[in-house]
Amino acid sequence: GSWASLTRVAASNPEMVAGFLSTNAVEQKRAIIRFEKELKRLTKALNDKSGRMLLKMLADRQRTE
Repeated sequence: GSWASLTRVAASNPEMVAGFLSTNAVEQKRAIIRFEKELKRLTKALNDKSGRMLLKMLADRQRTE
């Protein structure tokens, strides 16, 4: 999933996109839940005035890729 792929899907026919999203709804919902958790972690890290949480989060992410 690159940005180009995402924007290509966004520009696609809505009925077609709805079809492949609903066909794979269970996995789509799982992905959304994982994304929401990551957003919450990022929000918490950004609220940490020391910056340590953000640095740790970014370093951990870099090691896993």
